[in-house]
Formats: sequence, structure tokens, C-alpha cells
Amino acid sequence: MNLRQPQLNTWHPWSVTLVALFFAVFWISSSWNHHAKIPGNDWRSDLRVDGAGYYIYLPGMFHYGMRAKGLPLDLTERTADGFIVHYARDRIITKYTCGVALLELPFYLIAESIVGWGATDGFTDTHRRAVEAGAILYWIIGLLLTALALQRLLPAPPWVPVVLLPLIAFGSSLFYYAFRAADFSHVYSFAMVALALYLFVTRILDAEAVRPPSLFGFGITCALIVLIRPTDAVIVLGFIAWIMAERPALLRRPAFWGIMAFTALVVWSPQLAYWRFVHGRWLAVSYDNEAFTNLLSPHVLKFLFAAENGWLPYAPAMLLLPAGSFVLWKQRPHVVIILFAVLAFTVYLCSAWHMWNFGCGFGSRPLVQYLPLLAIPIWAWLRSPGPTAKLWRAALLPLLFLLVFVNYRLALQYDGCFFGKDPWDWDYFGRGIAHAFLG
Repeated sequence: MNLRQPQLNTWHPWSVTLVALFFAVFWISSSWNHHAKIPGNDWRSDLRVDGAGYYIYLPGMFHYGMRAKGLPLDLTERTADGFIVHYARDRIITKYTCGVALLELPFYLIAESIVGWGATDGFTDTHRRAVEAGAILYWIIGLLLTALALQRLLPAPPWVPVVLLPLIAFGSSLFYYAFRAADFSHVYSFAMVALALYLFVTRILDAEAVRPPSLFGFGITCALIVLIRPTDAVIVLGFIAWIMAERPALLRRPAFWGIMAFTALVVWSPQLAYWRFVHGRWLAVSYDNEAFTNLLSPHVLKFLFAAENGWLPYAPAMLLLPAGSFVLWKQRPHVVIILFAVLAFTVYLCSAWHMWNFGCGFGSRPLVQYLPLLAIPIWAWLRSPGPTAKLWRAALLPLLFLLVFVNYRLALQYDGCFFGKDPWDWDYFGRGIAHAFLG
């Protein structure tokens, strides 16, 4: 048991709520203004390719029962083959899991109430605006939950979240996948990892007694994390390792494992039912001809450092990870070990994917959802006391915020794909940076 009570003043809940509402309105309207200029048939539009594959569960289930009959004949062409319509078997087939669709559901229902239930094919501009608004809300909620969790874990002055949140919001690929690619899975995964971290810190680590409702909430969130992107099961394993380090008695309770298994079964049941309906079996490998073909020769350096979708060139905030890990090691070395074990395994797995750059994108997008966890060392560095720490912050933060600003500008003007002549084409990358910096 590890009880911690914050001893430093924090922001008043009402002020946080008002600020969050202001930013929600501002960024939703900005997102709508940006996307309204992109025609629905443009390849950079929402609800195409991957986005359509995640989203098709909603109109497909509610209006067509995931059957091909009645589906517009040109829909796959308009969505750039984000899913397959098998007319002979009368099935709508998507390789993506339904986790994103579950989180998009409230916004889909709002769009349907505006255009009329079943009156359209579900891919109208109204539906796109609904998805864009949902992505911004999940982005802001995820940021707030991250700050609340870290404030409880490592109490800090109010200025620390004010500094940290812009760093991870704009100093990484997160903003791009909330604002520019709202129909991809990453901002939803980010929000669920942030919620899991919040529940973990407040309802498990700091709770005097871990009660079943808390375990149900944590279990449902972890199940959603895995449902959205199955490879993110490593995040759940990281939480279990953390429990083993700080509350090992909890893992000896049958109720813990029973609730985790039950919530996983409930959350995954729609996906299992869909696989049964489409493939005739409860479990299916839906990514045909796509696999981890580079397990013996992973492209780690490219995944981390390449100008084409490398992680660090598009995530300047992560430059603080070494210093933050050093500070955190003095306080909770087991947390540093767990975080880097999770990160190392994920980097290896993603680098071994048959397409290490994951196609068109902005940075190494599979790492977007790991930001709530990677924010822990950065938060520890920001709150570290002493004149030396203050001097380092005064020297580094202005430069870092300049890099974050350039990264934000780059995310706004990025063309959606890296068109350099090879993955290490720094001239092409540099021209993008120059355009972002100079406007």
C-alpha cells in the first residue's frame, strides 16, 4: 500500500473545467474549419483507408447488419478500400477491430440524429465533423487525465502541468492524430491509456482498499486498450508489473484476475461475435499477408530516428526522457525499469512489422498512445527541486518550446506522407521544418 496525499496547491476544479471547455471549443472549430476545406473524395479526407476500416462497424452494423446487401456500390471506392464488401458471401469485412468504433459511437449517434436515422450511408460531412469533434474531446480528456494522474502520483506545483501538457500535446505526434487524422486509432488509444493510468494511480496504488468497482473500471479500460490495438497488451502487462512492485498482495486475490478476465470477455465479445459472423470462428487473424516479418532484423534505427516517420524527429518533447528517467530513478527505480521495458518491447515489435514506417503518417504513430506513461519521467524532471534543476529548466525549456512550436507548425502543414527519396532524406525533412518555422 502506498498512500500519497498531495501537499502542494493545485488548480481549482472549476478553473480547469472552464479552460478545458475553452480549448475544446477552440480546437473543435479549428478542426472543422481545416477539414471543411478538404473534399470528401480527397485522399487526405477523414473516413478513408484505415479510418474507414475502423469506422465501418457503425453504419455497417446499425443499418446493414454488416451485410453487403443494401450497401452503396461505390462506397469502397469512395473510402479507398478501407474495408472489403464480399457480395457472394453477403458480408462487410474489415481487418480492423471495433474498439475505435465503440468510442466513436456517441458522436455517430449525434450525427445520425442530425441527418436522420439511416437516411444516409453514414459517410456524410456531418459524420466526418462528428468524428473530428470526438477526436478533439478524447485528446483533451486524455491530457487532463494524464495531468491528474501524475499530480496524484508525484505532487507538483500548478505550473508543472501547465508546462507538461503543451509538451506532450504538441511536442509529439499526438496533435497530428487528434487534429489531422481524427479517424485513426491513436488518439482513442491515448485517451484510454490516460484513463487507465488515472484509475491505476487513484483507485489501485493510492487506495486504502482496492474495491471491485475500481477493478471493474480498470479492467474495462485495459480491455479497450487491447481491443483497439492488440499489441498494446504490453501496456497492460506494464501495469501488472507495477502492481507486483508496489501492491503484490492484490495479484494474489482471485477477484483481481476474475474481474480482469470477465471485463475482457465482455468488452471483446462484439469483436468475437463479428469474427464468428464473418470468418466462422471466434478468433481470427484478419491482417492477411501482413505480419512481423522482420523479427530477426528489426528496423530499430529507422523506426526511432529516420526522417521518414521516425519517432524522435517528430517528438522533440521526448528529448527530456533521459534526464527525467535519471530523476525518477532516484525516487522509483522500478517505475523506470517497467517504462523502458514496455517501450523497448514495443519499439522492437513495431520495428519488426513488415512496414516499419506504417505507411503514410506523421512520426512513429504506434507510440502515440504511450505518451501518458512516457510523461511520468518528464513530470519528475519538471518538479525536481533545487537550484541546479531550476537552472537546467531555465536553460532547456525555452529551446525545447521552440522545437515544440516548430513541430506543431509542421503537423499543420505536413502533406500526409513523406515524399523524400529515401527514409534518411534530411533535405526533404529540413525543407518541411523551414516552411513550418518561417510560415
